[in-house]
Amino acid sequence: YKGVRLMNNFEINFSSDLKIGQTVLMKIMDFIKRQIILNEESYGDLKLIFSELIFNSIIHGNKMDKEKSISLKITISESGYIQASIKDEGEGYDYTRLFHAGSGQDDLFSEHGRGMTLVIALSDSINFNKSGNEINFSKRVDLAHVQHYSG
Repeated sequence: YKGVRLMNNFEINFSSDLKIGQTVLMKIMDFIKRQIILNEESYGDLKLIFSELIFNSIIHGNKMDKEKSISLKITISESGYIQASIKDEGEGYDYTRLFHAGSGQDDLFSEHGRGMTLVIALSDSINFNKSGNEINFSKRVDLAHVQHYSG
């Protein structure tokens, strides 16, 4: 996999391998921690969002075909606004059912769809390309309070 770091941007392309996906998740969270100081809740929310999106792309999008790749881009502002996109080479899926499945309560207990239901709930905005193989999301995170002491 190849990673490029530009100011407050992170871009990476990687193959559909679960171990590589785990490494990419750790690199993403390290990158975010170097950019902004998050509180614990925001850190946990972002880790869950990126984990779900990465592993959905590997398992469901690219069907664990290591010849297929995933591209991920992240932009972070100093105020804690995060935008990201993730795209796989899969055929996509009907994402509209995530938004029209009634109350969504049943999705939380079903084996499929629970992760995306959580991603939608934790994101401020989310949208998909027409075929459903690219997701863009944004989230404003709460920054941790940093104490400054004067001597």
